[in-house]
Amino acid sequence: MEMIKLVNGKGDIIERKKIDYLPNIKIWEQRGWKPYVEPKVEPKPEPTIDYEWQKSKPILKENESQENFEERLTGWENAKPKKKSKKKGK
Repeated sequence: MEMIKLVNGKGDIIERKKIDYLPNIKIWEQRGWKPYVEPKVEPKPEPTIDYEWQKSKPILKENESQENFEERLTGWENAKPKKKSKKKGK
């Protein structure tokens, strides 16, 4: 059986059989009930991602040896993005 949703001025929603509603439309409207029309929900736009942006490579510091710099550079290339951890409540 087909059902129809009705809404009144307060915003209450009821569901009734369509065969009970159609012959008595005037009575339902006098009592303040109208067919419920679901609001259209617009999808949220997806955020644009800038793929061209790159993290700048580390540069050699003044007081740093070449070996330390190369070690830091390999660590930068293999580094994974850090995940944000949830803080536990006390």
